[in-house]
Amino acid sequence: MLAIRVRQASAIETWLAQVTPDQLAQSAPVPDDDRWPPYAKGRTVRQCLGTVLNAEWAHHGFCKRDLHKLSRQDSSQGS
Repeated sequence: MLAIRVRQASAIETWLAQVTPDQLAQSAPVPDDDRWPPYAKGRTVRQCLGTVLNAEWAHHGFCKRDLHKLSRQDSSQGS
């Protein structure tokens, strides 16, 4: 799982280094299938990027919270 996350992060970093403001302002290329939520259509690339970054930030917060709880449990069990 970590290897996949590293590849995904690397791909995003490479893309961010090259993307232009004009590209961010374009409509996102949302496939016309049932795998994408209806609200994705009509959004800009910038809006989609914001969604991805917000989700990543939320996951980071969940991980910090959970690791903190686990570390407190480990220290209380060691007593």
